[in-house]
Amino acid sequence: MSAQKRHAPSVFRFLVLHLAALTVFLVGYSHIALISMIVFYLIRYWGISVVYHRYFSHKSFSTSRTFQFILALIGTTSGQRGPLWWAAGHRKHHRYSDTEKDVHSPHNGSVFHSHLGWLLKEESLETDFELVKDFTKYPEIMWINKYHSLGIVLSFVFLFIFGSYLEVAFPSLGTTGWQMLVWGGVLSTLLCCHVVLGLNSINHIVGNKAYPTKDNSTNIWWMFPLMFGEHLHNNHHYFPSSHTAAFSNGEIDLMGGSIRMMEKLGLVTNVKKPTAEKYLGDRIDGNKDLLIKPIALN
Repeated sequence: MSAQKRHAPSVFRFLVLHLAALTVFLVGYSHIALISMIVFYLIRYWGISVVYHRYFSHKSFSTSRTFQFILALIGTTSGQRGPLWWAAGHRKHHRYSDTEKDVHSPHNGSVFHSHLGWLLKEESLETDFELVKDFTKYPEIMWINKYHSLGIVLSFVFLFIFGSYLEVAFPSLGTTGWQMLVWGGVLSTLLCCHVVLGLNSINHIVGNKAYPTKDNSTNIWWMFPLMFGEHLHNNHHYFPSSHTAAFSNGEIDLMGGSIRMMEKLGLVTNVKKPTAEKYLGDRIDGNKDLLIKPIALN
């Protein structure tokens, strides 16, 4: 198999999803449809940021086996394949960041390839289970990794049924099943996809470095409205296991805040927290006004 061979089904799915977004001009607009897009974007993005990224990739916290499965199911609503596939790829990204072995890097090819092109290659579809041995012992996680389409399919079906119900029960809202499917399903999925992929491309080209990483990862403050904490990409690359990427005043990480909230509710434990003194000494951008308390990274 050629290393450069495109995976035709993946190319087809991406083309269909992008073309489906154009039907927004056919289904029309309603406030409910817009709200559904925002809500489902937040759900999908949280599933990637907190679940696939901070839990499955970096083990920033621990949880029960039952809640672990629930988290994995939420993550699949993003349409970004299974949790073990995502985590394995991300762990490899950190191991070889911006080197010739990093398929995500815009410094090893075109920006398009780092953003999306790599995802359309046949070799990118296989899960490297050697990199996620800590999770392969759970058959239910192996199952959800294999049948990862379940989450996004269920979310699309729910949106269509809910929109159809609103059309009949509350016609004054001006929404329909197809409208909810396009706005809450297609548009939110595409937005989540491109924002997450932007961490591979945009956040390795423009922005500022707060810490002296060996790669080209950056922080981009103006991406906060879409990334809610992941925009502090350079911070994360320097301290990848931390549950939060916000270390100084002026930095906000809502995703990390949601993990602390789950900790207070007793849903997660062993939340990995950074050491303020270390971050103060290592920071290179002059921002010494620390936000975090001096607690050990556990």
